Amino acid sequence: RSSFLSMPSKSSPAPVRVCYATFVKEGDGVQLMRCARCSNAYYLGAAEQKRHWKVHKKTCRPVDQGERDRISRMTLNQAEAALEATLQRGGDATTALLMQTIRDRFVHGDDDAAEDDYDPGDIGLRMHSFA
Repeated sequence: RSSFLSMPSKSSPAPVRVCYATFVKEGDGVQLMRCARCSNAYYLGAAEQKRHWKVHKKTCRPVDQGERDRISRMTLNQAEAALEATLQRGGDATTALLMQTIRDRFVHGDDDAAEDDYDPGDIGLRMHSFA
């Protein structure tokens, strides 16, 4: 039986940067600028950043090293629970970092998830139901 879905390979691809306001991808002559305050968001330019500020201001703050370390030690189950909590509050500065942690646990494996008989096939469905 073939499947249209597959787990990512063990080698992580380079991140794809996308303008938060326009969804234009970086590359082929397009260079995005990074938000100077949080360093997490990318924009085509100042006009796009200004237009998107009403949405971005809720999550625009640097994540301190203590928070980064705490999140990096989370298991897949812990990161998913933390992401659910933050999305139910409308998201915050840790949302993208939690999503990256979940992705990393898929790519590199997570022993805790395997022990809990965790089914990664339905994580997308659960994430869609968070908000």
